[in-house]
Amino acid sequence: MVTKIFKLSYKEFEKFVVVNYGVDNYSYISAEECCNDTEQLYSDVKGELKEYQTEDLNKFKEDGIGLYLTSTILEDLCSKGIISKGSYLITVSW
Repeated sequence: MVTKIFKLSYKEFEKFVVVNYGVDNYSYISAEECCNDTEQLYSDVKGELKEYQTEDLNKFKEDGIGLYLTSTILEDLCSKGIISKGSYLITVSW
């Protein structure tokens, strides 16, 4: 079985979140508490959200604050057909 891995920088992801959710000043590094020169793999994104993820996402849309929501955001974007199913590798380097 072949799995697609989509690679993007944290800056690309931040811009994508700002555009799609209308939140100002979203920071992937702060939200995920990342260090420089790291990568985070979000495996098997299928576009399926659990109830608690939907609640967390709704709160994030209201106030723009959310820690460790990247997986939830990716699932939401996939469920809307904005991104493809697969795995996402987000790289951090500044």
